[in-house]
Formats: sequence, structure tokens, C-alpha cells
Amino acid sequence: MILKEYPLELQPREKAIRYGIKSLSETELLALILQSGCHQLDALEVSKNLLINHGGLKNLSKSNLFELYSPGIKKAKGLKLMAVFEIANRLNQIDSPSDLKFLDSYTIYRYFGRNISNLNFESLVIVLLDKLKRLICFKRITSSLESKYETRINDILKYAISNNASYLYLLHNHPSKNMKPSLQDKKSTLLLEDSLNMIGLTLLEHLIVTSKGYYEILANKENILS
Repeated sequence: MILKEYPLELQPREKAIRYGIKSLSETELLALILQSGCHQLDALEVSKNLLINHGGLKNLSKSNLFELYSPGIKKAKGLKLMAVFEIANRLNQIDSPSDLKFLDSYTIYRYFGRNISNLNFESLVIVLLDKLKRLICFKRITSSLESKYETRINDILKYAISNNASYLYLLHNHPSKNMKPSLQDKKSTLLLEDSLNMIGLTLLEHLIVTSKGYYEILANKENILS
């Protein structure tokens, strides 16, 4: 059965128009995004299978393009879903009061760390704060494991200077889910801290984030070369 053959009150688009978008189930929301299924399955059935096969919406949102491939989901629809999930992630990151002060690592982790903690590739994020430790902006610097640490540090310095930052937080995830910093993590943190101090800026902390929490490299500075 195609969606148009369903009773009007069961068609996601008509239901949203009549009762509001919040009235839709997760299956119906996905079906509204997908718009169509395949010759074997309608959009609702494709959406239901996606949620079942991935163990719910949260796990589905973490899937890469190839993991999304299934009956009714090829490149175009897979990318459409990934775009929707990425927009949601970015909105979640910037959904903070403009006068909020970022005074500790937990607040930084809450607003910026959780969205990269479950990625299956390494991602580095820099958060820039003003003199009152209010958010100026944030940016994902790189998602490449092959990038040289020296290149990353130069990019961070340029980004901080161009945005007139006073304080910085750095975050990166470990796809292995191991929060223990590598020797390179420790050395690069010290190098970045020294480089920033030379131009009057302060690195407040470098966090290694996972879904289980975070590790503060500078707070454990006594072990930094152990």
C-alpha cells in the first residue's frame, strides 16, 4: 500500500497539518522526510524498519551513509537523513543563552562534547570565549586522523586571533572510547598552551570526550609526560 491509500488521518503529512508536527511518531516523522519508499515497501514501512534495525532513533542518527543503506534507502535518501540529523546536532550545540559563562569543563562537555563523543572518527573542536568567558564561537577544526598536530595548532592560533578570543577550550573524541590521552595528546596540549600564552591567550582545558564522560589533560598536568 502506498501512503496516499492510507486513510487521511494516518498519512503523516495530513496528520501533521491537522494536529501539528508534534503529533507524529518517530516512524511518521521519518516517513515525512523520506516521502516515498520502494516498490516493496511504503515510506512508513521503510521508516519502521530503519528504527528497528538500528535500535531506535538515537542509534540511527549516528549511522554513516553505508550503514543506512537498506530497502528503500539509497544514496539520496541516506544523505537526506544524515543532513537532518546533522542540523539537529548543530542546533543542540548552539542552543545556549548568549550570556552563559563557560566556567568549567562540565559545561563545555555538556554543550560541545556530547555531540562528538559517539563519532567513529576523530573530531577536534575549538571553543572560543571572551574576557568574561562568554561564548564567541566554536568550530570543528579537523576530522582527519592524518592531520599533523603542528598544522592543527597553527589553525587554532589563527582562528583564535581572528575572532579576538581571550580563552579557549579544546575538545576531541577518541573513537576507541578510551579516555586515556596519548603521549602526542599530552605534548600537543603543552605546545598549544605555550603558543597561546606567548600571544596573551589562555587555554583553559583540553578535553578528551567519550559517551561515558571526559578527561581533563591540563587538570592532570603532573602526569602529562608519564
